[in-house]
Amino acid sequence: MEIAQHTVLSRTLRHAALPFMQDVNYVVQQTTQLAVLDGADVLIVERLSRRGAVSNPAEVASRMPVHLTSMGHALLAFAAPGQMDRVMSVHGERIRRERPEFLRELGEARSRGHLRLGGLINTDTAGASVPILDARGHAIAALTIVVPLAWDRLPQALMAMQTASRGISRALAAGAVPGASGRPVE
Repeated sequence: MEIAQHTVLSRTLRHAALPFMQDVNYVVQQTTQLAVLDGADVLIVERLSRRGAVSNPAEVASRMPVHLTSMGHALLAFAAPGQMDRVMSVHGERIRRERPEFLRELGEARSRGHLRLGGLINTDTAGASVPILDARGHAIAALTIVVPLAWDRLPQALMAMQTASRGISRALAAGAVPGASGRPVE
């Protein structure tokens, strides 16, 4: 909890992201999450839910496997140089065993700007994530929604998420957050 809530980056990131997350949460009517890469794991730093949303085991300050989450894919697809090597040095054998398509999926996330993964953590849900980028185009965080597996509103939700991601990037750049300075990627 300490890491997720009290580092300068987490506090600033959460503060910048919360209004945008609330907008996305209102549009999709499902759980909305904000996560960062912490070592070789994904760390949830904020989570908004609402009545009627699908079940989601993630909680603020919980860690999730990078290779089993859409947020992990979004973070690694746009990671700064060296981050992928660090993750693979810790989890490489497990990733290759459990997700042989992992590297191909990262390429898809990079080319599309988002990724949807379904049924990996909870067989009834899917996660869709977009990266929040710094001025160099590297992921600072990932914005995620958790939706029913057969949800048919993903295209509209992705538009809202991508707009929110750009807004969060601009807000972070304006606040001179360490690692997020300069003009955000458009």
